[in-house]
Amino acid sequence: MSRKKPKKRGLGKVVEANLLPVMNIMFLLIPALLMAMEFASMAAIPVSPPQHAAKGEEPTTPPEREMEVRVRVASDGITVAATSADVVAGLAEAREARPSTIARTGEGDADYDFAALTALAAQLKESSPETSKVILSAEGDVHLQTLIYTMDALRGPSCSMGRGGADGCLLWRPVLRAT
Repeated sequence: MSRKKPKKRGLGKVVEANLLPVMNIMFLLIPALLMAMEFASMAAIPVSPPQHAAKGEEPTTPPEREMEVRVRVASDGITVAATSADVVAGLAEAREARPSTIARTGEGDADYDFAALTALAAQLKESSPETSKVILSAEGDVHLQTLIYTMDALRGPSCSMGRGGADGCLLWRPVLRAT
């Protein structure tokens, strides 16, 4: 009985990779991605770095005509305090308004009353139109997304930061303060 050896297929044949379809896709994909980057708009919020004062050193006072607005985000709500400087006969008298507290409505990041915060920022901007800076601080258990929502609410719904201007913005220059 003789055994036949099976024929081995394709061992002697060299297979070449066909890279033409891959090159065609890349040729079309690169210009499409470059055009998409041209139309995509990137949003950025200008934020100043945290300010630290040495022990025993007094914090700097705000300019005479500008109101100092402080916003503190806590786990139970948002507290807004404003200090205005009234200039009378060359003497600056600081006057601090009673802090306003906006209670939290739920447990999620978006469960703060940001509409009330925007309304309060509009009132502050109306009383002091030259004010654009807000000092923002938060408790340790507040999520970063909540701070972003807070900055968006303080800027206002019609804020346009394009071309170097701040058209329709309320309090658009946040300064993050470490607590």
